[in-house]
Amino acid sequence: MPEKKTGLPSVTLSGELPTADFLARTGGVGLIRSEYLVRHAGTSWAGESTRRSVADYLHALYGRAGGLPLWYRFSDLEARDVAVLRDSCGSAFVREDNPIIGVRALRRGAAAGSDLPDELRTMAALSRDLPQLGLLAPFVRDEQEVADWADALRSAGYAGALGVMVEIPSAAARIERILDTGVTYVVVGMNDLTGLTLGAARSTALHDYRHPAVLDLVHRIVEVARLRGVTVRVAGNFGPELVAALPELTASEFSFHYQDWADFRPDDALLAAHDKDLAAALRLASDARLIEAGLLDAENAVTIAGMRPATIGG
Repeated sequence: MPEKKTGLPSVTLSGELPTADFLARTGGVGLIRSEYLVRHAGTSWAGESTRRSVADYLHALYGRAGGLPLWYRFSDLEARDVAVLRDSCGSAFVREDNPIIGVRALRRGAAAGSDLPDELRTMAALSRDLPQLGLLAPFVRDEQEVADWADALRSAGYAGALGVMVEIPSAAARIERILDTGVTYVVVGMNDLTGLTLGAARSTALHDYRHPAVLDLVHRIVEVARLRGVTVRVAGNFGPELVAALPELTASEFSFHYQDWADFRPDDALLAAHDKDLAAALRLASDARLIEAGLLDAENAVTIAGMRPATIGG
C-alpha cells in the first residue's frame, strides 16, 4: 500500500492499553470504544465498578499518551448489551427485531432507569483531570440529538471539546447543521455507515466499504469538515484497500483499529503486538453472555461487531 501523504494516523482502541512508545508513533487516540470497557466491567454505568474501571483505564491511557489528544466515544451499547449487565434497568428494551438500529448508544437514555446520566456525570468529572480528553457522540441521526447531548454535558459541568460520529446517512445529509452545534471533531464510522447506506449486514459480501454510494458520502463529510476547519477521521474495521480507494485523504484523516494497525503500518508490528487480541477476546466473552441469555444466535457472534475475520482468528 503506498504511503499516505502527510501526518500520522490516529489509533482506535477497544479496551487495549498500548505502550507509550507505540502511542508516540500515532496522531493520538482518535476513538475510544468505551462499550468494550463497560462489557468487560460487567455492570452498567450505575455501578461503581464500571465508573472506577473506566476512570482507571482513561487515567492510565492519558499517562502514556504524552499530551496527544484522546477522544472518548460514549458507550455504543445496544439494548441487549445493557440487559445482560449487572445492575441494569434496561430490560424493557431487550426484545428488538433489529437491535443494530434500535435503542442503542445515546438512544438508551429513553429507557426507564437509564444509566446514560451516570455516564454523563462521570465523564464531565473525569474531564477536569484529563484536559486532553474530548467526548464523542455515537450513532446520532441529526443536529437535534447532538445539541441535546451537548447541553446535557455542559449542564453537568463539561467544558471541553465535543465531537460526533457520522455513521447514519441522515447525519451525513445534515452534516452542515451538525457542525453548527459547535462540534470540532468528526469521525466517519465506516462500519455502520456502509451497512445502513447499502442495506447490508456486516457478515455479508454486500457490505462493501468501497461501494460508490459509500465513498460519495465519505467525500461529502470530509469536504464539509475541511471547509469548516473541523478535524475529521475515517474509522472502522476496514483494510488497506479502503485507504487506497480514498487517495485524496491524508494519513492523519484515518483512525486505524489497534488490532489492525500492523496491516497499515508494518514497521510498527512489534510495538502493536501488546494486547493485540484483547478486543476480540472481550467481544467473544460479551457475545457468550448474550447467547446464554437467548439474545444472540451463536452463528452471529462477533461478526456483528464488524471485526475482520483475520482479527478474530485465534
